Amino acid sequence: MATCPLLFLFFFSLNQLQAYNISPNLSGFGAVVTDLDITALLQEPDSEATAAKLKAQLHKHKYLHITNNPALPWEDQLSFVELFGLPYDESLHVNRAKNPVEKDPRVAVFSNDPNFGLTSVGVEGFHSDGNVVPIPHAANFLYCEQAVAGGDTDLAPLRDVYRLLKENEEVDGEESKFDIDRMNFVSAHVEGLSQPLTYNHPNTGEKTMFFGLGSLSGLYTLDGAPMTQEETDRVTFRIQQAIDKTKISHKWTSGDLLIMDNLAVAHRASPGTQDLSAGTRIMRRVTLSGENVLRRRGDISSQVEYPKRCGEKVCLVSLQKVLDYTPGTGDFLKVSRAGDMCRYHLDSSADVARINTLEKGRLGRELVEEVGSPHWMGGRKEGTGKDLIIDWSFGLEGGDFDGTDEYVSTGTPYPWHQPSGQPNDCDGPGSEPCLFIGEGGGFFDFACEKKDWEGGRTPGPEITWSDGVRRMYNVEIMCEIEKDVVIRAAEAERKNSYEGKDRFVNGDGGDDVELDKVSGEL
Repeated sequence: MATCPLLFLFFFSLNQLQAYNISPNLSGFGAVVTDLDITALLQEPDSEATAAKLKAQLHKHKYLHITNNPALPWEDQLSFVELFGLPYDESLHVNRAKNPVEKDPRVAVFSNDPNFGLTSVGVEGFHSDGNVVPIPHAANFLYCEQAVAGGDTDLAPLRDVYRLLKENEEVDGEESKFDIDRMNFVSAHVEGLSQPLTYNHPNTGEKTMFFGLGSLSGLYTLDGAPMTQEETDRVTFRIQQAIDKTKISHKWTSGDLLIMDNLAVAHRASPGTQDLSAGTRIMRRVTLSGENVLRRRGDISSQVEYPKRCGEKVCLVSLQKVLDYTPGTGDFLKVSRAGDMCRYHLDSSADVARINTLEKGRLGRELVEEVGSPHWMGGRKEGTGKDLIIDWSFGLEGGDFDGTDEYVSTGTPYPWHQPSGQPNDCDGPGSEPCLFIGEGGGFFDFACEKKDWEGGRTPGPEITWSDGVRRMYNVEIMCEIEKDVVIRAAEAERKNSYEGKDRFVNGDGGDDVELDKVSGEL
């Protein structure tokens, strides 16, 4: 596999005990990681921080080829995956048998010899893993215990496959007959299970695809209606054509570990993986459980689906309607997922809102009052993370920010919620280092993720709102996005014969503007 020897990115663990380097492939698809000893990493106190860096690189490069980990125990492979999240129980796959050599249901073993593992796995056609479960897997960690010549794994970058398919739609002039953005993949193994054929990646916001070709495919749907076998075959044929123009083959060496972003890469075991004449091939796989139901983005200019307030250049958007928590349950995602959700639902340029200007403070207050729920905002107590830093003391005893804060530069106190005595770190110093914006636009400190709540305490914040009633609230997510992105979305919706009377709210709190009148300015 060709790699670029001129560009190396070096990463050091916090205690400087171990370093690794990463070299992106010349094609721009994938990267090679060297000098990373997985067993040694597991013994380091900062192993989770190293895994977080690797995860960011995985989303950037789509797959990582970690070299030279010979004789990696299956227990260490499993522990390594646990640094990234929850390993999936492989025995839950309805189309996958169990092999006696497997020591743990979360570790699948594949081979070309039934005495060493399951045979003929992954040869059906290009696919993403988890095509028989409602929430597909986030990533797969495939380790080569014993390689054979010709036992390659083929990989295809789904972003590029999507791009080629859309380009061909325009050339053929068949957008209405072959619009992949209106189609769903349907599983051949699980009745009623389907996924959007195209959607936006939950972590990067990029356009990607989900499918299983060959015997994994049932009859696709178009706008929810079943397609014929001929129509489905036509779609899968074109997908395969695009894959053939973009795929690469990974040639295994014993001791390789391949981490694939399952939502960005389709893969297939090549025919040579089952050839016993070349020797015995043994592979181990652990998959990382998914966290997101795949969905297409809605119309981000819609005030109904995405409540928002817009200023001169930026819009603040609530994800309350699309997250759809049950009211009063105290539900929320940990704040580290907030930015991912903004990119997933809105645009790859979106992020969790950072209330660092007086205008955004006003917009945030108006949006919270409209929606009636508190919302995560970007910011952490000084010294507790790499996010936008807020000195809890500013506005109370003086303080500072990160140099871009208009509150500090104008001498305006942060709008801490005074009736509840914010900030209060109610579970002790450092217990609530994250921020949400709540009633009256007030800032509240809160735990960054759900705690192990005991003794009758509630998972969500209890707030007395303007109606005078104290109740538990869910914490929604507030995103910020450039206003131009929303304007372009409104124009695109109008161009696509949008005839409704959905309404978009101006940042000044004035009259609504109907989408069918949008012409470049709101």
